[in-house]
Amino acid sequence: MRLFIGGLIGLAIGGLLYVTLATSAGIIPIIPVTLLSAISFIGWLIVTFFTIIIVTTFAYSLATIGLLGPIAATPAGGVLPISPLEQFMRGLLIGIASVLNFGIWAITTRHSLLGLTIGIVLLITGFLAVFVVFSRSPLYQGILGWSSWLRPLSWLMTVPGFLLFLINLPAAIATAGLLGAVRFDGTTSTIESAYALTPLPPSVGGFDLGNFTFVLAGSRGRFTSPSVSTHETGHTLTVAAFGGIFGWINAIDENVPPFRRMTRAYGEMIPESHIPRLRRPNVGVWS
Repeated sequence: MRLFIGGLIGLAIGGLLYVTLATSAGIIPIIPVTLLSAISFIGWLIVTFFTIIIVTTFAYSLATIGLLGPIAATPAGGVLPISPLEQFMRGLLIGIASVLNFGIWAITTRHSLLGLTIGIVLLITGFLAVFVVFSRSPLYQGILGWSSWLRPLSWLMTVPGFLLFLINLPAAIATAGLLGAVRFDGTTSTIESAYALTPLPPSVGGFDLGNFTFVLAGSRGRFTSPSVSTHETGHTLTVAAFGGIFGWINAIDENVPPFRRMTRAYGEMIPESHIPRLRRPNVGVWS
């Protein structure tokens, strides 16, 4: 219920941002234009972008606070107990991402039939993640992963992932061979590359950028059993559900001092629930 309530509030916040942008762009006349005329559409776009960053950071931080006690009390390899605060904030993030993925398609296509259809499908399939019966279903996870290619908020990570994929490809082929350089996980629609550029920290076997993952050749595993590979495809699902901004906040939380919480970062525990490994905590989102 907390997930659902958080999701509804997230829908309301995202809906307000969408209506403001759509009115400013002259697409829908819900809000009197005179109330918005002091700022141009580009200005409202910038305001919206930074609002999303602030709200996502706020929700991520409160979700983390909600898990601090359970983390300390949970043995290695265990699923963290339910935290009402974390669940509410998780739902909030899902709701905002769902409606904004719809809104971006609707506004950029000026409410064309195609844009509205794609947007509505993304809104519905994204919001279903607030229901455990869906989020833990392999069928739903597949739909979420494949649809991430169409989710504008996911592009914030997937586009850099594609660029890094192209840059890394020659080195990956040199390291893992032509056939071993790239793999594809059809269950989450993730393209995995053997990472062979700058050295990674000893404790890091790979990383994710949207629908592209980069895993050290020696750390790669099956996409159906606990491994670095399945952890990274768990990130694909997380970015699809919460958006790319969530992914970048997690990267800071995991790696950048004074945070650098590594496996204890909130954004690292959620993907671990995809196909859990031993000695790693997880929030039971995907399993």
